[in-house]
Amino acid sequence: QDSDFMEFSRKDSVMYSQANSSESDSTFLAVAGKDCYQGGISFESTSVPGRFLRHWSGNKVSLHATNTINIDKDSTFIVKSSDSGVLLEASNEPNSFLIEENGRVMLQQQSEAAEFVNKATWMPI
Repeated sequence: QDSDFMEFSRKDSVMYSQANSSESDSTFLAVAGKDCYQGGISFESTSVPGRFLRHWSGNKVSLHATNTINIDKDSTFIVKSSDSGVLLEASNEPNSFLIEENGRVMLQQQSEAAEFVNKATWMPI
């Protein structure tokens, strides 16, 4: 598979709970971070080009258009290596990482607990 794509969440994630969703609905193109100053990467939807994953209002994560307020900062994530994959830290929320829990993608403060590392580890495909 193309290394420019990252399977980021499952079909049943909060971003795509519609019955007619597909695997492509939960696949994102990893692109240069929208917030160029911070570096990092942003995730552009492959099924809805021009829309990016963004964290907002605490721990929420969903797709937003590029004209959304704070989209550059809220859609940029810093890649941190881990033993079993990568962790994705919000560039403007230090020590807050994207996690997957029960089919939902959200932002959570870092913890040393093994459960946190498991929920926060992502594998590029």
